[in-house]
Amino acid sequence: MKIINPLLLLFFFSISASGQTYNSTSSIALDNNSNQKGKPQTFEPKESNEPKNILGLQVGITDPTLALSYERLFFKNFAAEVSAGLIGFSIGPKIYLPSLRPGKMSFYTGVIVGAGALAEGRFGYVPFGISRLTKTKLSISFDIGPHTGNVFNDTGSVSLGARLRIGQAF
Repeated sequence: MKIINPLLLLFFFSISASGQTYNSTSSIALDNNSNQKGKPQTFEPKESNEPKNILGLQVGITDPTLALSYERLFFKNFAAEVSAGLIGFSIGPKIYLPSLRPGKMSFYTGVIVGAGALAEGRFGYVPFGISRLTKTKLSISFDIGPHTGNVFNDTGSVSLGARLRIGQAF
């Protein structure tokens, strides 16, 4: 009996500290703030305010030099990007660390492939970048990394590439 009393006291203290009351007849934890006493709490999924799409403009020293870009976030950390410009296009996956969220800054990397006039054909680009998504869902990102020219001929060389993107997330 001496052991049971302190355990019961600890049990009731832990329940009251969590802001819930305990219904001893039905074994249901109740929310003290709810209007319906005696009914179990229900949890409904909240709609996420995290964006899934980013549409913007891109300018850089990689192909496409000036382009319209679209990015689709498939998971919190994984996205795919497509850019189309006047003299080229590009496509590729990106990984964000930490995940891209409103009001936060994230780092990213990926593998971008495409074709353009400046690269004299096909090219590859490995961006290492930083992205900021504001609470108003304005996306600003800058990346830099190795950019290969046409790898299918002898003139293919590796140079430094960079891009700046500004877009709206939705």
